[in-house]
Amino acid sequence: MRKSEHSRWIELLLALPLTNPEIVLATALLSLFVGIDLPRGPLTLLLSHSLFCLSYAALILKARLAGFDPTLELAAQDLGHHRWRPSAGSPCSASPCHSTTMS
Repeated sequence: MRKSEHSRWIELLLALPLTNPEIVLATALLSLFVGIDLPRGPLTLLLSHSLFCLSYAALILKARLAGFDPTLELAAQDLGHHRWRPSAGSPCSASPCHSTTMS
C-alpha cells in the first residue's frame, strides 16, 4: 500500500521532537508562547508537555497497530462492533501511561 504525501508529512512532524534535544523544543516553545503573548503558567506547561508526549504516544500507537491482524477487524464487524474497537483498546490505554511515566 502506498502512503499519501500528507501522511508522510504528518509522520515527519510527529518524529521531529524525537530527533531534537528536549532543550531545543523547550526553547522553541518558550519563544512561541512569548511571541503570541501567552502568559507562562499551568496552561503553557500542559501544552508543552502534551506536545512533547504526542510524538511518543503516536509512535507507540503506530507500532502497535502496524502488527495488527486485519482479520480481527472483519471478525469484529461480523459481531456488530466498529472496526477499531478491538485494535485501539490496549495501545490507547498504554500511551497515556507511558506519557505520564516520561514526565
